[in-house]
Amino acid sequence: MNRTAFKRPALLMQRMLLISTMALFLSNSVMAQEQLSRKQQADVLFNRFEYYNAARLYLPLAERKNPDVKLVEKLADCYRMMNAYEEAEKWYGKAVENKKAQPMSHYYYAEALQRNKKFDLAKEQYRAYSSLLKPEEMSIKPSARHTDLPNESEPVNQEEVNLRINSCDSAALWTSRPKDIAIKNVATLNTKSADWGLNYYGKDGFVFTSERNTEANEKSSDIYKWTGNPWLKLYLASPDAQLKEELPVVTKQNAPTKTEYHVGPMELNGTGEVAYVTIATRASASELPLDKKEGKIRERLYTRRLELMIALKKDGKWGELKPFAYNNVKEYSLGHAALSKNGQVLYFASDMPGGVGKTDIWYSQLQADGSWGKPVNCGPEINTKEEEAFPTTGPYGELYYSSKGKIGMGGYDIYSSRGEKTQWSKSQNLKYPVNSTSDDFYFISRDGKTGYFSSNREGGAGDDDIYSFNDQTPAVMILALDGTVYDQKSKASLDSVLVTLTDGNGQVLNRKVTEQNGKFFFGLTKDQDYKVEISKLGYTSVLKMVSTKGITKSDTLTMEAFLDKDKFEPGKTYVLRNIYYDFDKANIRPDAARELNKLLAILKENPSIWIELGSHTDSRGADQYNQWLSQRRANSAVQYLIDRGIEKERIKARGYGETMLLNKCGNGVKCSHAEHQLNRRTEFKVIKQ
Repeated sequence: MNRTAFKRPALLMQRMLLISTMALFLSNSVMAQEQLSRKQQADVLFNRFEYYNAARLYLPLAERKNPDVKLVEKLADCYRMMNAYEEAEKWYGKAVENKKAQPMSHYYYAEALQRNKKFDLAKEQYRAYSSLLKPEEMSIKPSARHTDLPNESEPVNQEEVNLRINSCDSAALWTSRPKDIAIKNVATLNTKSADWGLNYYGKDGFVFTSERNTEANEKSSDIYKWTGNPWLKLYLASPDAQLKEELPVVTKQNAPTKTEYHVGPMELNGTGEVAYVTIATRASASELPLDKKEGKIRERLYTRRLELMIALKKDGKWGELKPFAYNNVKEYSLGHAALSKNGQVLYFASDMPGGVGKTDIWYSQLQADGSWGKPVNCGPEINTKEEEAFPTTGPYGELYYSSKGKIGMGGYDIYSSRGEKTQWSKSQNLKYPVNSTSDDFYFISRDGKTGYFSSNREGGAGDDDIYSFNDQTPAVMILALDGTVYDQKSKASLDSVLVTLTDGNGQVLNRKVTEQNGKFFFGLTKDQDYKVEISKLGYTSVLKMVSTKGITKSDTLTMEAFLDKDKFEPGKTYVLRNIYYDFDKANIRPDAARELNKLLAILKENPSIWIELGSHTDSRGADQYNQWLSQRRANSAVQYLIDRGIEKERIKARGYGETMLLNKCGNGVKCSHAEHQLNRRTEFKVIKQ
């Protein structure tokens, strides 16, 4: 398998987010190598990430009687990094028989067992690993960029171990209850090497990436030494999935430097004239970050990260090649492009700073001048502390992507979520048989029922393969509400607007807060009436109705809302959302300060209004004590505003205690923490204008 990876100080990310090394030898390095023992030569190759060749040297040594456990672990690591999980299971199993084995060998043994569907044994080894964790490692917070490369891994904390154990259980359950989806290996495109990332090539068929042997490859000695296979290149396929020819998008003519590095996957725009291609760094070694310098053999190893290139077609041929504006090969990788249906949003995977986890899905928005805007993280509904990659977009506003950080089946699992940018519905695991205990990724579909994905599951032609799917289950209607909120006067989009979706009975179903673009997004169900309340401090709230009754096919409904600035009529009460207090305390929390700052701005913009600021408690504690506590809280909020320039005569503090509860949580009623916190609120009422 072409294991694409980042290397320290960046992280491991499978397949196309890769590491490539360049060794620069001094004059005596070859002679020094000849004097090394077989094990030393294997160690040199291992440290260069040349796992294919290292494994060939380690294997006969490991097969000897009583081999060194460290050597066995390195052999197992080689097989793991090449995704040869049957061999990895065998050698990690031998390693953990030795009490001197590293704790991580138990973890990787469990991972191999899980990949090979031995779920009970896998859970035993995950627990064995947990038992070897030191107390300070149980809750260690891994670096967002830590690597999973052999001998460089930080300990895996208990939270992640629990996720893996739960994934063994979900894998066993979903395997026993497969969805009615027909899966077929696309034999016409697959080889014993890695073939993956099939994508639509306009109306002319498909494009995919492959490290297959060709006549040109056989004449070249320049191979990817991680796997022992040729570099990835792009290939075309016909509409009926028959191999056509190599697609020369990155060539010696349009690439400024060496082209013998990985190319692919590829995404086309709607007209087919612009392509977004992921490639390994083309920069010269002098421009790359030095990864490490080996002392004995005196060589330098450089990290090659991924970058996204934009190719333009002219006269039917791919010519000009320019880098995406936010590539930064010295700091991070960026690749795996996917365009939204309207072509206005570009999604991609990256380990750039500021993310949620090791690798995240990000987006850029197309600007009026044709450039791409600054990258924004898609947020915690999509991203986890682990790896997310391989985004693609579907016909109904879906984002398909692969993740290692959610409860799934093992390896990369494919998930889907509807929405855009930072507004997403809850991510859904596609389950078995689309997902497996192996790596499943790069899912494409034009109708939501048929399409293709890639996987290195057992039973394929070898390594990564391309699979087709045909969902036989009855069609599920996909409905959604895509809305935007504007200022009535300026027509500018409004951020920080609270949008609440309720059903016909007034039951709150979901809440969203708009971003700078004023957008919100909700998933809907068929034959249902909804109410949408749209409110923002300083504006008059709007209530809109929407219904899915009578809709007979998948659709996305749109809504626009225009909010007027509030006139602040005397006697009207306004709730300060998020002005909550910790139990039995009156201090202003940081989240409350942010909301009070909005009230501060309103008071400064409207110097004629006087207000009563009222504070409320929950029902816990004595009634009289709660009265005193609420007064202290009101005083605290008022003082916050006075300290920031509001005249004290304009604000009156009033404590209401537990006399005006918003729910059923009165004295003696058992309620959740969240229900009690809802009552610990602050409001203001206009008393003079």
